[in-house]
Amino acid sequence: MAFIELDTSVPVETNRFGLSNAAQFEAILGRLDAMLTTRLHGMVLALKNGIPTIAIDPVSGGDKVTRQAGKLGWTEVFDPDLVSDEDLSAALTRCLSKAGRAKACLVKDAAILSLADFDTEFEAALQVPARPELRAHLIPKASKVREWRKRFKAWKRRRRAKTSR
Repeated sequence: MAFIELDTSVPVETNRFGLSNAAQFEAILGRLDAMLTTRLHGMVLALKNGIPTIAIDPVSGGDKVTRQAGKLGWTEVFDPDLVSDEDLSAALTRCLSKAGRAKACLVKDAAILSLADFDTEFEAALQVPARPELRAHLIPKASKVREWRKRFKAWKRRRRAKTSR
């Protein structure tokens, strides 16, 4: 197994891997056997390319990663406070199997079909009046992963600031 850290920061000057657009990101992604991510776009782009994905929702109890995986019909998604090494090992075995690759391709095909009426649904959604009171419960609780990510981002900013001097 090889660890490949992919950074999607744009513009390219702030991306330490030199990736400047989605096509470059997907070119690398398309060569993977499986992907492990805590990011929504990582999961979606991997599945778009038929790559089996182990997704760990960074929000304890589940948030957008879990919801999107459910919408897509992808089951290899985990809660950061509940997942074990054994869970991840078993998920990797499933993702590396022929059945795992086939399932990722089926998810991709189903997602494409689900967009058939997108334009009509989007136009109808624009006609619905806003109701801000419905958003009050959407503020996620802080989790260990969120705190780690916050500290990692601060570390990256400090590191970039030092190297740009």
